[in-house]
Amino acid sequence: MHAKVSVKATDALTLGFVARHNDGEGEFDNCYTAAFSISNDCDSAFEQTNFRVSANYDLESGNQQLAYAKTLIERENYTEGASSYFTKGTVERVEYIGDTAINDQHTVVYGIDWEEEAITSSNESRTQTGYYGELQSEWVENLFTTAGVRYDDNEDFGEHLSYRLSSAYIWELQAGELKLRGAYGTGLRAPSLYEVQYNRDFGYAPASDVALKEEESKGYEIGLQFTPSAGTFVEVVYFDQKIEDAIVFDMATYSGYLQELGTATSEGIELIGQWAINDAWTIKGNYTYNDADDVNGAQRVRRPRDLANLSVLYRYEAVTAEATIRMVADAVGISAPLDDYSLVDLSARYDVTENFSVFGRIENAFDKSYQGASAFRSRGRAANIGVNYAF
Repeated sequence: MHAKVSVKATDALTLGFVARHNDGEGEFDNCYTAAFSISNDCDSAFEQTNFRVSANYDLESGNQQLAYAKTLIERENYTEGASSYFTKGTVERVEYIGDTAINDQHTVVYGIDWEEEAITSSNESRTQTGYYGELQSEWVENLFTTAGVRYDDNEDFGEHLSYRLSSAYIWELQAGELKLRGAYGTGLRAPSLYEVQYNRDFGYAPASDVALKEEESKGYEIGLQFTPSAGTFVEVVYFDQKIEDAIVFDMATYSGYLQELGTATSEGIELIGQWAINDAWTIKGNYTYNDADDVNGAQRVRRPRDLANLSVLYRYEAVTAEATIRMVADAVGISAPLDDYSLVDLSARYDVTENFSVFGRIENAFDKSYQGASAFRSRGRAANIGVNYAF
């Protein structure tokens, strides 16, 4: 169930509310009994509720937003009808973000966010506070830059500083527009309270012997985009990312969360394009070659080297329809390569009136069987239908 309400209280003030609730049950194989034998009588239950309230205030010089969000999560697994794992927790977040135009060439973005993770089933919690700022500039005509910095104070893992720099330059050519862009940034992620608790209370060796620490990342990308006309463009992007001491789940023995001490890499090229044939037909596509290696130089599991998407979009009066083929190739599992696969998705929308529309989509339309991880089948054909009313 999902609900979203937005109210324009005044010309400058907009109030928002979003709520979402998911409730699911599942069956799976290969779970452990109390005697550590394997059973195929395994069930799971999952419930999650999210809500967010916000206030957005527009000024002549910029924008100010204050928001509060909360997530409530409950998970439980059963082996042969008996509870084998249970956890319940919350995530609360308060965030403030503002932007102010200093002059025609420079805008500053700034903010504070506070987050508390809590596992209420075991009475544990942790807070993290972040402060950030970014300067967005157009130093000369068509030369754009951003420079941002973030400071985080984590209750369990201390203080950290990360930053990001980016730039873009646009040439107006007789044949169209050419844009060269680039970015470099750093980041970090502390182990979640759930990951730490799982290893301590439910994990076993080797995961139970690991004292998880934060993982850090740095990377850059360079892109060149050519736009000959509205709705049509082609872009090529080169990216290079490095992750230090990545946190991963042990998919070999399922002992818990492990830390890959060392540097994992992800390097490759992405091609992106869109062609507006006419007012009705548009073709969109992208291809990614990703050379992702773990700390030992082997291909990272579940990171396919080749990913591609190709879509055909049709618009005519009140009808919008799209067909997409998703292709995945050259991926590996824990101990063996995974089969290549391609899936077809279909979607459509019909505007009954200016205010009322009906939409639907079918994912994996041909009900193809495939695996994104070793021995884990993915779901088959899935259909969704809905209505939208705007007033």
